[in-house]
Amino acid sequence: MGKPRIVVLEGDSLGKVFQLKEGVQSIGRGEDQADIVIADKSISKVHATLEVRDDVLYVIDKGSTNGIFYNREKVRQANILDQQFFGIGDIYFRFEAGEELSSVIHDFQMRVVTIMDELRRKIIGQEQVLRQLVASIFAGGHSLMVGVPGLAKTVTVNSLSQVLDLEFKRVQFTPDLMPSDITGTNIISENEDGKNGFKFVRGPIFTQLLLADEIIRTPPKTQAALLEAMQEKQVTVGDRSIPLPRPFVVIATQNPIEQEGTYVLPEAQLDRFMFNIQVDYPQCVKKRRFSAVQQ
Repeated sequence: MGKPRIVVLEGDSLGKVFQLKEGVQSIGRGEDQADIVIADKSISKVHATLEVRDDVLYVIDKGSTNGIFYNREKVRQANILDQQFFGIGDIYFRFEAGEELSSVIHDFQMRVVTIMDELRRKIIGQEQVLRQLVASIFAGGHSLMVGVPGLAKTVTVNSLSQVLDLEFKRVQFTPDLMPSDITGTNIISENEDGKNGFKFVRGPIFTQLLLADEIIRTPPKTQAALLEAMQEKQVTVGDRSIPLPRPFVVIATQNPIEQEGTYVLPEAQLDRFMFNIQVDYPQCVKKRRFSAVQQ
């Protein structure tokens, strides 16, 4: 097992690695006051304390000027897991618990085997489809599933969300669907003080796993509502940019037949998808259909 450490991801100390010792350590820009020194104006002389317990890094703010950040939110303290990011002032770090690579890979392989076994309980005969979907999610990418109706594409994605314990939402794309139906919209609402003001009501895109069903059935204007979300992991409404939950994965479905009245995805949007997954009939069903045709 290696030693836990933090890696600097920004500023003049980019790439620098600080090994974390047992017990509580302080981090700041004061050379005489802090155990870990980061020379940046956004960091206070003694900015925060760091302590590793059971492969978790506990970061506690010590009354700094600019605070600490976790999941893009300013917090007083945060519990950082292996390979997660946190900010101190304007500088971001990655925490590494120090596990040996071979041990991490073996643990990951065992988890993937368990995931595949659970998916096979409900989805039969679509081995390559399941493998590509699992790979895209762990790689942080999006997928486009192309197949005729009735091949359990929706059931597959829903089962995947249950096995991975991800928040799941489905949007049926239609010609009258508007961008605000996906991202959300501002409505006039009464405030606590009795005055009217705007309140943002989040759309179904604020989830971890979004199924965009029959994505080519909706006009380009609505298709484009996904572009920023898929690339930047955020949604811009008015003058606000709102981060999406992590992880955020879009799995879209497309029907290769009945193309009349559809809106083909532009190259710019196709580029956002990591996998173009072809969903076909399972081999056992193909044989039955072929035999029926011969008879």
